[in-house]
Amino acid sequence: MSRISEDCFNGSGLTSVTIPGNIKRVESYAFSNCDSMKRITIEDGVTYIERNAFSGYGYTEVHIPKTVKTIEDYAFSCSSLKKVTLEEGVQNIGSAFSMSGIESIVLPSTVTSLDWYAFDNCRSLKSITIPGTLQYISYYAFRNCTGLTEVILEEGVRYIEAGAFADCTQLEKVLIPRSAALGGAEDEDALTESVFATNTILLVYEGSPAHTYAERKGCLYEIVTDGEEGGRTLQKDGITYFILNGEAIAVDCDSSITSVTVPSTVEGYPVTTLRETFRGKTALKNVTLSKGLKTISSYAFEKSGITSIEIPDSVTAVGEFAFSECAALESVKFSANMSRISEDCFNGSGLTSV
Repeated sequence: MSRISEDCFNGSGLTSVTIPGNIKRVESYAFSNCDSMKRITIEDGVTYIERNAFSGYGYTEVHIPKTVKTIEDYAFSCSSLKKVTLEEGVQNIGSAFSMSGIESIVLPSTVTSLDWYAFDNCRSLKSITIPGTLQYISYYAFRNCTGLTEVILEEGVRYIEAGAFADCTQLEKVLIPRSAALGGAEDEDALTESVFATNTILLVYEGSPAHTYAERKGCLYEIVTDGEEGGRTLQKDGITYFILNGEAIAVDCDSSITSVTVPSTVEGYPVTTLRETFRGKTALKNVTLSKGLKTISSYAFEKSGITSIEIPDSVTAVGEFAFSECAALESVKFSANMSRISEDCFNGSGLTSV
């Protein structure tokens, strides 16, 4: 078999399914409305997932392997779905996760565009980083993500269409990179609907396309320059930082690094947050976290090669899956100011004692 046909198991009582690598294509509605489904395993080799393939209710997480290139509309439109892992290799995402319950997601650098309604009505989604390799964010891609409080747009993003972040009312400020045009990739006058909610303050560079858009559209905006409110990406000792609101957020690091220290400051900015900085960095063995760090976000060290970690007392929050599947991790020292250990924080790690 090389494919699973349309509607093949639609509405069945399946509780779990494994899609083997010899199956290249999962067709429309193949596993739709299987509301008893608790586990979906997709193996390397699958390349294409058609519309509504797994839409429905029941399962809470899904892992998309690197061989999958395209995920069509509503493929994983599932209100119970909380966690999605996309491996490097995924390229095209339709409205695949619209109306799902996802709380966080990391977009791989291989994704070049987000189609209409890609994450529309994902109301539990709290933060998203758009890599600079993703050039096109289509209409309503994140519309009505009412829980969204942080969006990081890396330099390189080129087009953000009308309504992309409409009704994201908890998003107070967002920095627009110099590379990004807002409101219409093909027609600069296509300004019929705002890109962001009306209360969102746009941080723009003077003379940039976003600055022109904000003035013409009457958006709330502030002019930023390097070294002020935010706005630049900088690299130091193998770590990439994003400067926002006078703070440095560590967003990535070189894959070849085996040992690294996260400093308390970089070029005068306090380093306060780790995003998915060390996720998948298997060469990394030793990390030192300096005092002053406040937040270790979800997936920060997932699947990295670290062997031990000491979380400084300045850290008050560690996100879900932060150290999951760190098979070499044997020991951890917790911050004295942490009040809880998040869901799946060390799931699948190699800890021998805690």
